Amino acid sequence: MNSAAADIPTSTQSQRPRALKWGLALLLLIGAGITALVIAMQTYDWNRARGWIAGKASEATGRRVEIRGNLALTWVRPGPDESGLGRWIPWPQLDAEQVVLGNPDWAATPDMLSAAKLRLKLRLLPLLGRSLVFDTIEIDGLDGGLVLDARQRNNWTFSPARQDDSGAPWSVTIRRLKLEHVRLTAQLVPQKLELEVLGASMDEAPYGIGFSIRGKYRGTIVTGRGRAGSLLALAAGAQAFPIDLDLRSGKARLALTGTLSDPGPPAVFDAKLTLALHSMADIFPFTGLSLPDTPPFDTSGRLYGSRKNGIGSVAYENFSGRVGSSDLSGSLVYTLAKPRPKLSGALHSKLLRFADLGPAVGSPTAAAPAAKTGRVLPNEKFRLERLDAMDAEVDFSAGQVVKTAGIPMEKLHTHIRLNAGLLTLEPLEFGLAGGKVAGRIVLDSREADLKTRLRATLENLQMKRLAPSVPELHNSLGVINAQVDIQGQGNSVAQTLGSADGDLQLLMNHGTFSKILLEQAGLNLGNVILGKLFGDSQIKLNCLAADFGLKSGIANTRTFLLDTEDARIPMTGNINLRDEKLDLTFKPEQKSMRILSLRAPIYVKGSFAQPDVSVDKGVVAARAGGAIALGLLAPLAAVVPLIATPSGEEQTAPCKKALAGVAAARDKSQARD
Repeated sequence: MNSAAADIPTSTQSQRPRALKWGLALLLLIGAGITALVIAMQTYDWNRARGWIAGKASEATGRRVEIRGNLALTWVRPGPDESGLGRWIPWPQLDAEQVVLGNPDWAATPDMLSAAKLRLKLRLLPLLGRSLVFDTIEIDGLDGGLVLDARQRNNWTFSPARQDDSGAPWSVTIRRLKLEHVRLTAQLVPQKLELEVLGASMDEAPYGIGFSIRGKYRGTIVTGRGRAGSLLALAAGAQAFPIDLDLRSGKARLALTGTLSDPGPPAVFDAKLTLALHSMADIFPFTGLSLPDTPPFDTSGRLYGSRKNGIGSVAYENFSGRVGSSDLSGSLVYTLAKPRPKLSGALHSKLLRFADLGPAVGSPTAAAPAAKTGRVLPNEKFRLERLDAMDAEVDFSAGQVVKTAGIPMEKLHTHIRLNAGLLTLEPLEFGLAGGKVAGRIVLDSREADLKTRLRATLENLQMKRLAPSVPELHNSLGVINAQVDIQGQGNSVAQTLGSADGDLQLLMNHGTFSKILLEQAGLNLGNVILGKLFGDSQIKLNCLAADFGLKSGIANTRTFLLDTEDARIPMTGNINLRDEKLDLTFKPEQKSMRILSLRAPIYVKGSFAQPDVSVDKGVVAARAGGAIALGLLAPLAAVVPLIATPSGEEQTAPCKKALAGVAAARDKSQARD
């Protein structure tokens, strides 16, 4: 081994310490250079470099960037999470004041953002890999505005002045972002949104920022407070970005707590929603949903936003709530489709009070009573001006529907279809007074005046259940069947009926009437007529058959037969629904001499509000009068199908017998002539 060492030249052995010395000297020189550089950078007046740094930032953003205040650079220790060689390399910390980012040329204001103080901490080693890694960005006094104009131009999309083609693109990473005294405004013209947001960073896991909101959305003043997760997590595409929002608009309140997976548009989120509104219609400014005016409304459920093929939808699942004193539950989906959004799903109510939806269908509210104009038909305007705001496919059912006055409906079911302003309720089915009502309603709002079409069949409605508060009817066997097919045009019940065309047939078997009974039932005109015909005596009804034809709001009598034990009473004339006028004539034909008051015709004229009932005492019912009456009853074909309803032979027998008697008497009279 000694011989091998002896073979190494002496000059080579002497070069080793020399190389070591040179290496050490080089390291010292580099260290001294870095130290000198650090000292130079530390002591350099960086205000001289403001223009150069702002210019580089302008090239990167394609916008004007200015540093109007002081600019300084210091060196700080690496953070505790730094490892390896990076632990020994200090970080430059850049502090700038009055930093401004300009708006694009088309914007109304010159500046998009301004910061009173900006602090950047940059890691050096990642620069070797063309990566800008900011350990911390702190902004104090941030003031800015986001703009989306009517031409869909926004000020948050940047176009670099030039592209760097010298190598791989630079990446930017921000580890921590701290905000203090933030004021941001948003003016989104297509969404009719104007907001001012005041916020600051917070440390309340999982939330990273707190804020307050004030502004206008669709012309409605909106205020609120909220918390959200880290903005960096949102920008990085976090799968569960937390958000907690509480908004108020007038008496309306919206509370939302959940997570945002993708800000969109359209957004993807999953949250619990709580709504408290003065009226369902108050949700329109928030969402664009077209819902009717109602009493106070509150609801709570799961709100889920999703996106498929670029089309967003919002599902409100398994919700429950109340409108007025009525309950509502179900699931709905609101799809942001073109050319109109669409609402679909199912709604159910155990107990729905008609008064809670009355304003939506033109009924006067307690707070705003109908004007006393001397008219009876409701003239409250339908509030359907937003029917063209969306489409709908919704199933609705209710166990019981209660009206303020009158009998409740049971087991209501309908399918609501809304397409381009055309609203259809089909089928429309519900139980009423022990019987069944089935039909179809169409509302066409595509023209200035609403067009309405109603078709309905009423089967086996029991008289004793139509007026449950009248004791005299409790044992009545009377059953009512009817058919309605009318169409009209107008923006209220009065206008629609005043222009209506169509047909109305009614058939009633059995029953008991009296003047006192009708007074108790609230049928004032009926009790006056019966008083003239029968006095105060009780009347046993065999059959009531009626067929009216409507033309331009005037209901003309085609057939009318009131058959009792003592008389057969036809009626002629018309009912003017447009002017609310009556022009009716009753011409009784006696079956016996027990009721002398049946000898004279009765005329019903005047208005619905103030009818005038008079007796022609100069006319005595004679055989000729009876023949005329039979002629008036001739066109009975329209009411014959009502006898065929499945109500049983016992119930339909009286009208069959009465109509057969009319036909036989008519044939006998014609043979005699």
